[in-house]
Amino acid sequence: MRSMPQFTRDQQIILVVVVVLTCLMAALVALLITLLFLKQSGQTDQPAWTNQPTPIADSSWSQIQASGRILVGTSADYPPFEYYNDDLQLDGFDIALMREVGEKLGVQVVFQDIIFDSLGNSLSLGQIDVAISSITVTPERGAVFSFSDAYFVSEEGVLAKADSTITSITSFDQLAAWKVGVQAATVYQTWIQTSLVDTGKMPESNLLVYPKVDQAVNDLKAGKADLVVMDYLPANEMAAQGGVKLVGKGNYPQRFAIMLNQQENELRSRINDALFQLQNEGRIAQLAQTYLDINPDENATLPTPLPTSIPLPPPTTAPLPPTATPPGYCVDGMVFVADLTYPDYNMTSFTLIPPNTPFQKGWRIRNTGTCTWNTGYVLRFVNGNHPESGMGGAPTPIYGIVPPGSDYDIYVNLISPSTPGVYQGIWALTNPAGVAFGQRIWVAIQVPQTAPATLPAQLTPTSLSAPLLISVFEINPSSINEGACTYLNWEVLGDVDQIRIVRNGRSIWDSAPAKYALTECPPGVSIITYELQAAGPSGSAREVRQLMIYPAAVPLSP
Repeated sequence: MRSMPQFTRDQQIILVVVVVLTCLMAALVALLITLLFLKQSGQTDQPAWTNQPTPIADSSWSQIQASGRILVGTSADYPPFEYYNDDLQLDGFDIALMREVGEKLGVQVVFQDIIFDSLGNSLSLGQIDVAISSITVTPERGAVFSFSDAYFVSEEGVLAKADSTITSITSFDQLAAWKVGVQAATVYQTWIQTSLVDTGKMPESNLLVYPKVDQAVNDLKAGKADLVVMDYLPANEMAAQGGVKLVGKGNYPQRFAIMLNQQENELRSRINDALFQLQNEGRIAQLAQTYLDINPDENATLPTPLPTSIPLPPPTTAPLPPTATPPGYCVDGMVFVADLTYPDYNMTSFTLIPPNTPFQKGWRIRNTGTCTWNTGYVLRFVNGNHPESGMGGAPTPIYGIVPPGSDYDIYVNLISPSTPGVYQGIWALTNPAGVAFGQRIWVAIQVPQTAPATLPAQLTPTSLSAPLLISVFEINPSSINEGACTYLNWEVLGDVDQIRIVRNGRSIWDSAPAKYALTECPPGVSIITYELQAAGPSGSAREVRQLMIYPAAVPLSP
């Protein structure tokens, strides 16, 4: 029998290493063969969902069904599509159409009257479910929002002053030589900006942008603008009222659709089905005849009743709206919560207030945006059903700080008109840049022919006190050299009984005005403390500032 060969210790170690390496190589080869087989059979070693976008839940339709209502944003300043009628109720082609859509969906339609260029923000913030307000489908809007099938095909109308020498506009290039007014955030602003201003054909000063189209038409009548471009049907209605004339149309056709948030596929499908049914039933044509004076037999402005996607116009060179919030950027949003005084129950009941009577209207509003409100946010009168609808109300700032998601109670001091009648005044909140946003709010009252036997309980003197706020209190400059002077500036808002200026604990002015710039030239080197004290019916407030006085500079010897 042969014996096993004998190995030295070093040889044994080498033999073990060789065996281990051989096993590892065999395992690696087996693994590679297995992976090759899996790949050829269509499988991978990664889960199927890896690197796939996470689907966004389309929950809006189920939420609408559960609540039994759909929240619809509109901008009710654009007749005949959306406006307040003589009974102070929302009316118009878009309003009637959306109510018909709601009936097909089996839900109640609840409208919110929102500033036009704030409709997109209101959608993004979840304040509304959809928006309908003569909204034209564009590539820029389509990059951020989705749209229903088109329900109306429109074209532009060009207005000039009634006695203008301008008689015919047959192309948009003709606009370049004139001062042209447009409403902010409309396709006409974008089109003229990108096609005429950005290309150098029109001076930038010739494009006049207005928050409301009514303001543009008023400037046209006053001779401050040469032309106004808007949708044809509202332009035609403006011309019928006098003072302006129609000098052009049909150069820029557009398709109106209902705007939704992206990914709301189920809701969009339901709305498209409703529009399809209404079109086939002839109901949209009937509404067009009622509100737009369009003969059903000549309804070329109504799209073909096919639930297809809307063909977008050719892209412009305008930048796309941001899809994400840039750093340091916030979005303004506001929604009405409740009437605090003189409720009108959605324009169905009006408080009787005698002529020339002071009263205070109060609303509770909510900050639905991502910006924090401060004194730079101001509630302003927008318009109304009568020249006296403003009722003497002054712009009213937000007092203090209102973070996102918080409610705020705001009051405006008003005086009832002298002439009997029903008055509706519409107000809107503006941001520090003066741009209106969010839901419009209103005050509606009735001035009777004869004074009522008893006045409303809300007409009490104590209720007319505006909250007190120290808006400005500053020392400028806040540090000076000995012998120099500085200015003490202040402004106090609201109802104030007394304002006192105090220096180092001693009053230097007991009955100071609400706004003033006081020159101070205190002697010596020291730290001086100034205090502003204000008091009024709603309470008191104080602010403290300090002035640093340094030794005067000593000139160097020659």
